[in-house]
Amino acid sequence: GRPVRSVRREAFEPAGWSSTDARFERIFLDDARVADYVVKSVIRDRDWVALATDDRVDREIRIWEAGLLDRLPAPAAHATLAAARWATGYALLMPDLSASLLSYESDQAPPVDLQRLILDATATIHATFWMDASLADPRLGLATLGDFVRHLGPAAAARARAHIERSEILDHIEQGWARLPDVVGTDLATHLRSLADDPRPVMEAASAYPWTLTHTDVRVANLAIVDDRRVSFLDWARPAVGPPAIDLVYWLRTGNQHQAAPHEELVAVYEGYLRERLGSAFDDSWWQPQLELCAASLTVAFAPFFAVWWPDEFDWWVAFAGSGLQRLL
Repeated sequence: GRPVRSVRREAFEPAGWSSTDARFERIFLDDARVADYVVKSVIRDRDWVALATDDRVDREIRIWEAGLLDRLPAPAAHATLAAARWATGYALLMPDLSASLLSYESDQAPPVDLQRLILDATATIHATFWMDASLADPRLGLATLGDFVRHLGPAAAARARAHIERSEILDHIEQGWARLPDVVGTDLATHLRSLADDPRPVMEAASAYPWTLTHTDVRVANLAIVDDRRVSFLDWARPAVGPPAIDLVYWLRTGNQHQAAPHEELVAVYEGYLRERLGSAFDDSWWQPQLELCAASLTVAFAPFFAVWWPDEFDWWVAFAGSGLQRLL
């Protein structure tokens, strides 16, 4: 809406740990001291998430092009303004939300009131896309719960390693699978590794439950709080169709990891929001089984990280997954 006389680009590293090799630049228009925009650039054969989840359509762009992100209801929001593709990669243009990003403190979780807002926004997304037939469009290339389970597995890491020689995240994944027998025992480690490489039992179990659009990377580094009442969800690199609780359990592990509130309390908070949004479509008969399946899926997917970073938490997650994990094993 105004003429631009000059553009200045400045490389930077976003707050929080990014496991991909995406490049970020701040964009300053004219003589601005504060950045107007941020550009995220991705080289496809350097992006281990795309390689591990077999992203052939640039999902992060495709769901924006198709208008899915514009359907996000308040208090949820997105930040994509424009996108571009070239032969080897793509880029996204976003407003500079640096001042609105959740502060990244590795030793604490966000306040409980803020977590409630995040879970409200997450449940609202899930209710908006509840059993939405448009998600089946193959042009969207959406991932599945099975893709989430396998994306940190040994086979997926090997595929990514064939393209990416040096990668800290792949190092952690490989080290974790090697250490896992010492943490959980040989038998359980073998079963978890088998499911991570072949998640068909997970997909068969998930087919019994309702599905929706899930973000599958709801963590502090991917959230901005705008005007104290809207949650902007960033990094839609692996949007998936699956049971809603996968985003809930992901947040419990990555967002509330130091338990600003008991996990059980936040489960009840999210359940209440989803129940309210869905009305008669919410049914107790599927709620608990899909929650346990999603907790089991996270336990399998994050098994190498439990071994490397969080060995003391593994028993809790196995108990939380309950019969969901028992059915898979």
